[in-house]
Amino acid sequence: MTRRGSLVYYLTSWICGAFFLTIAMFLQERARPEGMGIGPSGAGAAIITTYFLVLVFGAFLSVVFAFLLRLLMDLFRAEKLWEWALAGVVLSIPMTYAVRGASRVTDTIGLQGAGRQIAVFLFLGVRGIAEHHALLGLPVAALTAAVLFLIHRAFSQNAES
Repeated sequence: MTRRGSLVYYLTSWICGAFFLTIAMFLQERARPEGMGIGPSGAGAAIITTYFLVLVFGAFLSVVFAFLLRLLMDLFRAEKLWEWALAGVVLSIPMTYAVRGASRVTDTIGLQGAGRQIAVFLFLGVRGIAEHHALLGLPVAALTAAVLFLIHRAFSQNAES
Protein backbone atom coordinates (compact mmCIF):
# COMPACT_ATOMS: atom_id res chain seq x y z
CA MET A 1 0.00 0.00 0.00
CA THR A 2 3.00 2.30 0.17
CA ARG A 3 3.74 2.32 -3.55
CA ARG A 4 3.70 5.46 -5.61
CA GLY A 5 0.16 6.34 -6.51
CA SER A 6 -1.43 4.16 -3.84
CA LEU A 7 -3.52 6.96 -2.40
CA VAL A 8 -4.84 7.88 -5.84
CA TYR A 9 -5.40 4.19 -6.65
CA TYR A 10 -7.46 3.43 -3.54
CA LEU A 11 -9.38 6.72 -3.60
CA THR A 12 -10.22 6.07 -7.24
CA SER A 13 -11.50 2.63 -6.35
CA TRP A 14 -13.70 4.09 -3.66
CA ILE A 15 -15.01 7.16 -5.47
CA CYS A 16 -15.37 5.73 -8.99
CA GLY A 17 -16.66 2.39 -7.74
CA ALA A 18 -19.35 4.13 -5.71
CA PHE A 19 -20.22 6.37 -8.66
CA PHE A 20 -20.48 3.43 -11.08
CA LEU A 21 -22.63 1.51 -8.58
CA THR A 22 -24.92 4.51 -8.12
CA ILE A 23 -25.33 4.88 -11.89
CA ALA A 24 -26.03 1.15 -12.22
CA MET A 25 -28.63 1.37 -9.45
CA PHE A 26 -30.23 4.37 -11.15
CA LEU A 27 -30.35 2.55 -14.52
CA GLN A 28 -31.88 -0.50 -12.85
CA GLU A 29 -34.42 1.79 -11.16
CA ARG A 30 -35.37 3.19 -14.55
CA ALA A 31 -35.43 -0.17 -16.36
CA ARG A 32 -37.43 -2.31 -13.94
CA PRO A 33 -40.89 -1.48 -12.65
CA GLU A 34 -40.12 -2.63 -9.09
CA GLY A 35 -36.85 -0.67 -9.11
CA MET A 36 -34.34 -0.67 -6.31
CA GLY A 37 -36.00 1.79 -3.99
CA ILE A 38 -33.72 4.78 -4.50
CA GLY A 39 -36.58 7.18 -4.89
CA PRO A 40 -38.55 8.64 -7.77
CA SER A 41 -36.95 7.99 -11.14
CA GLY A 42 -34.89 10.92 -12.31
CA ALA A 43 -34.84 12.60 -8.91
CA GLY A 44 -31.45 14.26 -8.51
CA ALA A 45 -31.72 14.31 -4.72
CA ALA A 46 -32.28 10.56 -4.65
CA ILE A 47 -29.20 9.98 -6.81
CA ILE A 48 -27.02 12.24 -4.65
CA THR A 49 -28.33 10.61 -1.47
CA THR A 50 -27.72 7.16 -2.90
CA TYR A 51 -24.21 8.14 -3.96
CA PHE A 52 -23.47 9.40 -0.45
CA LEU A 53 -24.74 6.18 1.14
CA VAL A 54 -22.79 4.02 -1.32
CA LEU A 55 -19.66 6.06 -0.52
CA VAL A 56 -20.15 5.50 3.20
CA PHE A 57 -21.11 1.84 3.15
CA GLY A 58 -18.96 0.77 0.22
CA ALA A 59 -15.68 2.30 1.38
CA PHE A 60 -14.24 -0.78 3.07
CA LEU A 61 -15.21 -3.23 0.35
CA SER A 62 -13.96 -0.98 -2.44
CA VAL A 63 -10.53 -0.73 -0.81
CA VAL A 64 -10.46 -4.50 -0.29
CA PHE A 65 -11.45 -4.96 -3.94
CA ALA A 66 -8.69 -2.63 -5.13
CA PHE A 67 -6.08 -4.28 -2.90
CA LEU A 68 -6.97 -7.81 -4.03
CA LEU A 69 -7.16 -6.73 -7.67
CA ARG A 70 -3.71 -5.14 -7.56
CA LEU A 71 -2.31 -8.18 -5.78
CA LEU A 72 -3.75 -10.57 -8.38
CA MET A 73 -2.66 -8.46 -11.33
CA ASP A 74 0.88 -8.22 -9.98
CA LEU A 75 0.89 -11.96 -9.37
CA PHE A 76 -0.25 -12.70 -12.94
CA ARG A 77 1.77 -9.81 -14.40
CA ALA A 78 -1.29 -8.53 -16.24
CA GLU A 79 -0.58 -5.45 -18.33
CA LYS A 80 -3.69 -5.13 -20.50
CA LEU A 81 -6.95 -3.33 -19.83
CA TRP A 82 -9.14 -6.31 -20.71
CA GLU A 83 -7.24 -8.51 -18.24
CA TRP A 84 -7.90 -6.07 -15.43
CA ALA A 85 -11.59 -5.69 -16.36
CA LEU A 86 -12.07 -9.45 -16.55
CA ALA A 87 -10.24 -9.93 -13.26
CA GLY A 88 -12.47 -7.30 -11.68
CA VAL A 89 -15.57 -9.21 -12.74
CA VAL A 90 -14.13 -12.52 -11.54
CA LEU A 91 -13.06 -10.97 -8.21
CA SER A 92 -16.48 -9.43 -7.62
CA ILE A 93 -18.17 -12.83 -7.62
CA PRO A 94 -16.49 -14.29 -4.49
CA MET A 95 -16.71 -10.90 -2.81
CA THR A 96 -20.48 -10.89 -3.39
CA TYR A 97 -20.79 -14.36 -1.91
CA ALA A 98 -18.58 -13.32 1.01
CA VAL A 99 -20.91 -10.41 1.80
CA ARG A 100 -23.89 -12.75 1.58
CA GLY A 101 -22.23 -15.27 3.86
CA ALA A 102 -21.09 -12.68 6.37
CA SER A 103 -24.57 -11.18 6.55
CA ARG A 104 -26.09 -14.60 7.16
CA VAL A 105 -23.54 -15.32 9.89
CA THR A 106 -24.30 -12.04 11.65
CA ASP A 107 -28.01 -12.86 11.49
CA THR A 108 -27.44 -16.40 12.75
CA ILE A 109 -25.32 -15.43 15.74
CA GLY A 110 -27.57 -12.46 16.49
CA LEU A 111 -24.84 -9.85 16.49
CA GLN A 112 -25.95 -6.77 18.45
CA GLY A 113 -24.57 -3.50 19.74
CA ALA A 114 -21.23 -2.14 18.63
CA GLY A 115 -20.36 -5.36 16.79
CA ARG A 116 -23.47 -5.01 14.66
CA GLN A 117 -22.69 -1.36 13.91
CA ILE A 118 -19.17 -2.26 12.81
CA ALA A 119 -20.52 -5.08 10.63
CA VAL A 120 -23.03 -2.71 9.02
CA PHE A 121 -20.27 -0.23 8.26
CA LEU A 122 -17.90 -2.86 6.88
CA PHE A 123 -20.18 -5.03 4.77
CA LEU A 124 -23.84 -5.13 5.74
CA GLY A 125 -24.50 -1.74 4.14
CA VAL A 126 -24.30 -3.36 0.70
CA ARG A 127 -26.13 -6.49 1.78
CA GLY A 128 -29.27 -5.71 -0.23
CA ILE A 129 -27.33 -5.41 -3.45
CA ALA A 130 -25.35 -8.59 -2.77
CA GLU A 131 -28.48 -10.60 -1.98
CA HIS A 132 -31.02 -9.23 -4.44
CA HIS A 133 -29.07 -7.61 -7.27
CA ALA A 134 -25.81 -9.60 -7.43
CA LEU A 135 -25.40 -9.19 -11.20
CA LEU A 136 -25.41 -5.43 -10.80
CA GLY A 137 -21.87 -5.62 -9.45
CA LEU A 138 -20.38 -7.26 -12.54
CA PRO A 139 -20.28 -4.24 -14.89
CA VAL A 140 -19.45 -2.00 -11.94
CA ALA A 141 -16.45 -4.18 -11.10
CA ALA A 142 -15.31 -4.22 -14.73
CA LEU A 143 -15.51 -0.43 -15.04
CA THR A 144 -13.80 0.13 -11.71
CA ALA A 145 -11.03 -2.33 -12.58
CA ALA A 146 -10.53 -0.61 -15.94
CA VAL A 147 -10.10 2.78 -14.27
CA LEU A 148 -7.77 1.23 -11.70
CA PHE A 149 -5.69 -0.21 -14.53
CA LEU A 150 -5.28 3.28 -15.98
CA ILE A 151 -4.17 4.64 -12.60
CA HIS A 152 -1.81 1.72 -12.05
CA ARG A 153 -0.30 2.11 -15.52
CA ALA A 154 0.13 5.87 -15.18
CA PHE A 155 2.04 5.57 -11.91
CA SER A 156 4.10 2.57 -13.01
CA GLN A 157 5.20 4.50 -16.12
CA ASN A 158 6.19 7.46 -13.96
CA ALA A 159 8.23 5.17 -11.67
CA GLU A 160 10.13 3.71 -14.63
CA SER A 161 11.02 7.12 -16.11
